Amino acid sequence: MSAAHWRRAAVTVRAAQATAASKMTSTAIFILLFFMPAVLAAEAFPQPGDNDRCVGRAAGAVVNDALVQAVKKASPAVVNIVTMKFDFDPYPQLDPRIPSEGGSSHLQSFVRDPRKTGIGSGTLIKFLGKTYVLTNHHVVYGVDRIVVRLEDKREYEAVVKGWDSKVDIAILELPTADKLPTVPLGDSDAVQVGELVLAIGSPFGLQHSVTVGIVSAVGRYGQGIEEYEDFIQTDAAINRGNSGGPLLNLNGELVGLNTAIRTTHMGGNVGIGFAIPVNMIKPVAEQLIKTGQVARGWLGASVQNVTDDLAQAFNLTERIGVVVTKVAPGTPAERGGLNQGDIITRINDMEVTSVNKLRNLIASTLPQSRVRISAIRQGRNILINLLVGQAPQTGDDFRPAPRKQKQGIGLTVQDVTKDVAAAMGLPEPGGAMVAEAEPGSPAAIARPVPLMQGDVILEVNRVPVKSANLCRDMLRKHPAGQYVLLFIYRKGSTLFTVLRMPEQH
Repeated sequence: MSAAHWRRAAVTVRAAQATAASKMTSTAIFILLFFMPAVLAAEAFPQPGDNDRCVGRAAGAVVNDALVQAVKKASPAVVNIVTMKFDFDPYPQLDPRIPSEGGSSHLQSFVRDPRKTGIGSGTLIKFLGKTYVLTNHHVVYGVDRIVVRLEDKREYEAVVKGWDSKVDIAILELPTADKLPTVPLGDSDAVQVGELVLAIGSPFGLQHSVTVGIVSAVGRYGQGIEEYEDFIQTDAAINRGNSGGPLLNLNGELVGLNTAIRTTHMGGNVGIGFAIPVNMIKPVAEQLIKTGQVARGWLGASVQNVTDDLAQAFNLTERIGVVVTKVAPGTPAERGGLNQGDIITRINDMEVTSVNKLRNLIASTLPQSRVRISAIRQGRNILINLLVGQAPQTGDDFRPAPRKQKQGIGLTVQDVTKDVAAAMGLPEPGGAMVAEAEPGSPAAIARPVPLMQGDVILEVNRVPVKSANLCRDMLRKHPAGQYVLLFIYRKGSTLFTVLRMPEQH
């Protein structure tokens, strides 16, 4: 390329650069002018957003202080629960170091080794004038030892006062006269969606971990977690080890008991946790403390939710209540005058919005109490005063207040009545139902199948058992150290197991 070509190219480039610069300058001026009024206005006059930011910062400081104070108030009363399941050797091996006549050997004693441990959380609450630990049933079920640790490092061995698997709560008693901190009970009916809440517990053993979130929903049911569900849903992080810990409001009051999470196959938290509302816990806890078991109300009627189509077919102005599909003969519902096709809208002053709501309302009513049922029958509003009956009970409802460990088999049995037999699917009454198998007792370590609450003993050494008294008499006749073959019924199946008689019984 010649020098002239180079000069023309340079001139062309400079011209292009000048043109581009001119365009950029024009664009820059346009942009500057376009935004100049707002910039000038912002400099000349204070914006309303400034005050909003000041108010926001002040509100944030208030909320932050409330969170801190709630944790300080509640944390000392949140406990770490360590459970232990002891492994016993059900068939002791021969010990060659201990000779006996004939060259055989004596049996070794049972091997006791706490190999299986679990971690959960709990809350110290004051109920009926005494301090108890509130936790989940699934945290302490089937274990031999429960150790409760406080934030201040104090440690106690707990005794189960009572439990209810249908709601998944357990009440533990601490054998101490020490003064213990407690968390005040709040009102879960006042909890609102969007409200800030805190969870305190021991996720993965990290004691007194605090997480914060909001109430995502209330009245959640149909999750298949418990038999009676009315969960508070929260996005406060809840993980393994948080079970039994408190869900708190900003006043540091207990509004729920953290129980379960929705998770992925990886098992981590995905922001969907469920807590049992404290108002659902209160009546159950009161019965457990007073009697060691829970009696629930019962109507004896089948119902279904009212859909849009059903509402139209029943000439309702709105979708409301539940419709009665069946009234069983001889039940409280029949005696009270409830009919098939009635649409139940209220129980006392509580609105019935679903089958789950009605079930929970009736279950929380003490048997032999009267309720006022508002219903719609063939387009007319009616009022029914009905005496609530007692729900048929199964093994989990027969939980007497446990006693401290004592010598003996550690087995409490009771008769299987006609109603209980029907509820459990047994062809006829008879046998002896296990009401309690004390943790660590010979009954609880029977092998290969430990005896559990709700089991029915059908035979002792192949002899049929007709009653609880007969079962007790048959067991007493066996000498210490002898193995007794039991034939039991459990949840639709029959099984054999072996009970080793204790040294003293």
